[in-house]
Amino acid sequence: MDLNSTIKELTKSIAGERQYWLVRTMGGDYYKQFVQGNYIAIGYNEVTKADIDEVLKTGDKAREILKEKIISIDEQDEINESYAASRLLTFQKDMKIGDVVIIPAKGSYNIQIGYIDSDVYEDNETIHFSGNCPFAKRREIKWVKDASRNSLNPKLQLMFNSRHIISDINDYSEYIDTMLNDFYIKDNQAFLVLRVKQENNIAANDITLIGDLLKIIDNFSEENNLENSSDDINIKISVQSPGDFLFYATKPETIFLLGLFIILLNGGTFKIEKWGFEIGTQGLITKISEFIDRRVDRKTQEAVIRKLQDLEIDDPKDLIEIIKETKNQREKY
Repeated sequence: MDLNSTIKELTKSIAGERQYWLVRTMGGDYYKQFVQGNYIAIGYNEVTKADIDEVLKTGDKAREILKEKIISIDEQDEINESYAASRLLTFQKDMKIGDVVIIPAKGSYNIQIGYIDSDVYEDNETIHFSGNCPFAKRREIKWVKDASRNSLNPKLQLMFNSRHIISDINDYSEYIDTMLNDFYIKDNQAFLVLRVKQENNIAANDITLIGDLLKIIDNFSEENNLENSSDDINIKISVQSPGDFLFYATKPETIFLLGLFIILLNGGTFKIEKWGFEIGTQGLITKISEFIDRRVDRKTQEAVIRKLQDLEIDDPKDLIEIIKETKNQREKY
């Protein structure tokens, strides 16, 4: 198996069809219940899951039929039946297991991010307890990250402009993916996220870190007859102090090498002799370490290390986990 295939096998892959949703919490009233209970919910209890399942059988007519059903339940209700039908169908039909959900707390000052972990179910018992969320139709959620609003990428701030109960936020998927992962594959591209935690003004010279790293990758690839080039790598920069460098390429190996160089030049969160790392027939980490000692001149090393430290860039955690997992697999045999 070649290096690219091995890396693809080990690296977290994000499905291209995954969708992203913002789900309101009634002004934050049910935020804690959603988080602590590991679920999200939608109202309109008079329309049951079975009712929606039935109208979904009508295909394109489902929305109109559901509107009429909502009207027939209570003709005196001032509910916007068209809006209600649309949200109910989104909750039950469009949202899928594995999709990403974001819920905001009161004022959207904090958010919680998670993955949908179940189909729609109904809780008709706890909704009657005083103070509990009264919405019966629910989906289980695996929450994985909480964040403050002011820590979000400025582009992500725009998603809060929608006041809908459920909003499609697929346009922000890139920013959400990079919040949740720092090394992953999506749509046949490998991505590496470097998190810049420096909160003060960033020196212009520190941005030259990118060119330094790409030159090292080219020299290493040339010496080891690898079909990798910095020309393969694209980058997006969002460094508002703090912010991100997002590297991506169609060749996972190229991005993987970049991440390994960063880890080793950054001081290494593991020792080569402790972790080891054999892909194919070569000890890649050993090769990189030897190359740094032998080919990367001392001034360049010191400059890269200083820039990594100035920008307060941490090692990519997902990449470290791959190395650990590879070590664990090798030790089993």
